[in-house]
Order: sequence, then structure tokens, then C-alpha cells
Amino acid sequence: MEKSNNKAILFTVIAVVVMVVTVGAFTFAFFTADTTNTNGIQVNANVSNAINPVFTATAAENLNLEVTTADMLESGAGTYKEASKNIVVTLLGGATGAAATCTFNFVWTNTGATYTPSPNAGTTPEYTLKIEENNTTVMAETKVNSLTSGGTIVSNQSISSTGTLTTKTYTVTARIYNLDVEQNIYNKTYSSKISVSGVTC
Repeated sequence: MEKSNNKAILFTVIAVVVMVVTVGAFTFAFFTADTTNTNGIQVNANVSNAINPVFTATAAENLNLEVTTADMLESGAGTYKEASKNIVVTLLGGATGAAATCTFNFVWTNTGATYTPSPNAGTTPEYTLKIEENNTTVMAETKVNSLTSGGTIVSNQSISSTGTLTTKTYTVTARIYNLDVEQNIYNKTYSSKISVSGVTC
């Protein structure tokens, strides 16, 4: 009987240890699941009710505005030239019905000619940038010379998923205005990139 009791105690101890290790592993995976999007943005998914949410954002591409002499003719005063790009952000919860929310920022980086406002432009917008999501203003039309290359221009955007794929499409538009004054911004290509950063889930 002594040996049988010892075996029973031994099996009980082993079962308890296995259970503790298993529960600990699941708990760790549940609360510290990480995921990386296609841009290589690391997401620390410390979300109590979402296992392995997957966040993605399209890679930043150059938004180019080539301004020629013809674009700035006096006869065209009051017009503008523009270019736009879409940024698509998606989030998929880790399981059906599991909710997840991620927040992120937009960063602007100048990649083309350095823009210097024409002296005669005064306070009139000449080169601007704006961001919209589904025709809703995210960043109002803003003078580019008020932005800092490499700096955050929009903070705390968010996207949520309840276990199905959620998609948000942001449209970034750059404009160069032909003003009714002498301008010195032609024969240049103005380029910039908008990238997603600071992702937290």
C-alpha cells in the first residue's frame, strides 16, 4: 500500500505541474501576442479579448507633383495642380467575435525638391497637403511649409475589428496653387511620403 500511495502522489504532482505550465503558456500567448504587418511594423497586441490581431498598412509611396512653367502661367491663375495616393489600413481580429482595436499615426517625409514659399504669396496657401478617410477630413488642407519632414502630422487614428476584416482607406492629396502673383516654384518636382507609424494594439 505504501508504494501505491507514493505512485498516486507522484502522478498527482506531475499532473499539477503539467496543468500549471499549460495554463501559463496559454496566458502568455493570450496577453502578449505579437504580430508584424507587411510594412514590418511591430504590433504589441496587449489586448485581453483578442488573440493575435493582424494589422496591415500599405507601404508608403512617393506622392509626386511636377510643376512646369505651363502650370504657372498667368492665364491660369486661380487653378491648381494636384496628385493623390491612397493608404489602406486593415485589421483582423484573431478569432470570430474577438474584438481588437489598434491606434496609429501618420508621418510626413519630404522626398523631393525643397519647397520655399514664393515671396509674393504672403499668407495665401501655395503648396498644401490634406488627408481624408471616406470623404471625412482627417487632416485639413495644410501648408506644407508648416510641416516638419519626418514628423507626425496626424495622431491617434484607430481601427477596430470584431473578428472580421475591417478596412479603412485614407486619401492623401497634395496641391500646388497657381496664384495671381509672381511665383518661383515651377520647373521642380515636389515629392513626399506619408507612412503609418506608432502602431499600438
